[in-house]
Amino acid sequence: MKPAIILDKCYLFSAKKEAIHKLEDEYTIFLPLELIYEAFKDTDRERAKLFRKFRSGKSYKVLRSITEIIKYEAKNKKPIAKPSKIYKPRDHSQHINYIDDNYQLNENQKREIEQEMIFFDNIFNLFCEHSLKPGFQKKKEMGNNITNKQDDFIIKDDKLKEIINHNIKKGYVSGFTNEIENLDEKWFIFIHHKILDRMKFHIIKKYENFETILKTPKTKEKVKHDIIDSFYLMQGILEGGFATDEKNLIEIYNEIVPNNILITNEKKAL
Repeated sequence: MKPAIILDKCYLFSAKKEAIHKLEDEYTIFLPLELIYEAFKDTDRERAKLFRKFRSGKSYKVLRSITEIIKYEAKNKKPIAKPSKIYKPRDHSQHINYIDDNYQLNENQKREIEQEMIFFDNIFNLFCEHSLKPGFQKKKEMGNNITNKQDDFIIKDDKLKEIINHNIKKGYVSGFTNEIENLDEKWFIFIHHKILDRMKFHIIKKYENFETILKTPKTKEKVKHDIIDSFYLMQGILEGGFATDEKNLIEIYNEIVPNNILITNEKKAL
């Protein structure tokens, strides 16, 4: 059985067709649903070009949404472990539409994307209010010099577990009603918080202050894109294999799961 690999859009965009074919031969390729959403935000021509890198619709499998992963854990009271655990086969013929320059989404498909985008907007708003804003305040208190001070901003695992369970108890975590006793890195809900906590530090390093992010729609969209990137990373960590060219994602992935499969367009590392 071939090992699984999660592709993000950055990798697929920059990879040559030959590199994608090599991945098809060596791995079971899973595409996060976010990649489909992002592809359809591009021009029809760019989206078609992206999916023509695959030999056929059988070359990859599309994962279920983040909201479904969260619902699985909340309902079953156990960790997802791997996103592919709840994979449902899709109609491979949809690939024909993806590579068609003239294909347009139907109304149901548009609504699905809109609903998922609302989810990401909500995550963005919560992330800004409860993570970025206090993070930038701490940066200011430290004199704005936070180079090599990641440990001062990153929440330790045990404390993070306490925070998650506190939020569940307060009803802040959608779907979850009881605290999780065996919370660890097999849980998406834990990886979700852990990755966003690290993404916080990268964003705080990049921007001068919190107001800078909110100043223009373009800046807000860049940070929202960082949030979407983080969901690719979460799924790659859980699945055990990840293909990306995003520097920040590579850094966080290697920090958390240094022995897992990581593929970039420059090198392949095991």
